[in-house]
Amino acid sequence: MKRKIKQSFDLGAVTYDKFSEVQKEVGRLLLDFFKKNFSKKKNYNIYKDPISLVDLGCGTGEFSKKIISNFLIDKIKLIDISSEMIKCSKGKIKEKKVEFLVCDFDKYFELAEFNLIVSNMALHWSLNINKLLKNIISNMNAGSFFIFSVPNNNSFSNFKKLLPKDIMNNFFNVFPGENMIFNLRKNKNINFSTKKIKIFRKYFHPIHFLKELRKLGVNIKINNKQHNLFFLKKIDNKEFFLDYDISLCLIKKNET
Repeated sequence: MKRKIKQSFDLGAVTYDKFSEVQKEVGRLLLDFFKKNFSKKKNYNIYKDPISLVDLGCGTGEFSKKIISNFLIDKIKLIDISSEMIKCSKGKIKEKKVEFLVCDFDKYFELAEFNLIVSNMALHWSLNINKLLKNIISNMNAGSFFIFSVPNNNSFSNFKKLLPKDIMNNFFNVFPGENMIFNLRKNKNINFSTKKIKIFRKYFHPIHFLKELRKLGVNIKINNKQHNLFFLKKIDNKEFFLDYDISLCLIKKNET
């Protein structure tokens, strides 16, 4: 399955930046949420001292570029399963201190060397996000930060209303549930904050949304079940607003 995900993002890499307005907006809001919750007054070290940064599922490097422009970065590692996405990020980030790695983040555990771990709209591609989050938290150093965003399972409610019941339940990949996110509060080893946001995108027909997914490289189905979507072509051209329900998450690992 990860091979198919890699191939899909390889194909979408060239057009990704052109059609990733939602991902860019979420990245901006995630960074604002981070700076608001971990202010200079309370966490002076993250602003004063050089940061070692790793971006899991970096895509074209857009979110890392935002981090670099806001903080003093000493070392950067950008990780993505797609070699074509990594090529795009190399063209965007020219820092001498950056390292690029083509790798599945589900299999990456060398996090102790970083004090800032980030991921914007990527971790839901894990085949076991619960296990992945546990691995990240257990392998990060005390006092380090982990910030990430993921679409949750309330996303696309407007689109789901257009689908027949027999298709709706498994049309989309399963996004992380809100309960899974809130369960992170039970971990006594971390300071955890979360915020839910909604972003709306206007389309003139559902087919236009599906075509955009293809250009982003995110049209791969993890459950492998394909559907006949001919019924969508029969829907009259009528604009509708697609709703993204996003969880922004901030974690600081407690000092020992």
